[in-house]
Amino acid sequence: MKLTELWACTATRRSSLEMLLVTSLSLVGASALAAETITMEVTQYLDLDAGAVLDRAPEDILEPADADIELAYHADRAPHAVVFPIGEGSELAFVADTAFDGVTADDVANLTFSSEGIDLPFSANVCVVIRTGQGVVYKLGNASESGNSVTFNYAIL
Repeated sequence: MKLTELWACTATRRSSLEMLLVTSLSLVGASALAAETITMEVTQYLDLDAGAVLDRAPEDILEPADADIELAYHADRAPHAVVFPIGEGSELAFVADTAFDGVTADDVANLTFSSEGIDLPFSANVCVVIRTGQGVVYKLGNASESGNSVTFNYAIL
């Protein structure tokens, strides 16, 4: 993945120029779309853009500022893991009965996103699509739960 900065100058008046910074995501080759695998504990958070698992210190009231999702634990059923969108502007949509590899960028337009948590199990046969507050769209899937941890794949769409 490579971030490219494009500078555009627009004349707003004869005597001044306004500089606009446009950041575009430039995907180079098929490897940029390759899925990453991550393992996290329930009650942890994930910053998808950085690929970093985040913890909340016991004294902290709020979730980590960079977090996009939280894994929660639903004790009354198996699988127990539940994905919740966290962070300013993060939204999620579920794609049930569709394999992780079967979800593409073309599917995003037909999904119904919610910024509210949806209490559905995060399991192997569910693909979760997250749109971050920055507008980047990721898919999460192939979830496998073991004790209090969940291993899953994620990739940018």
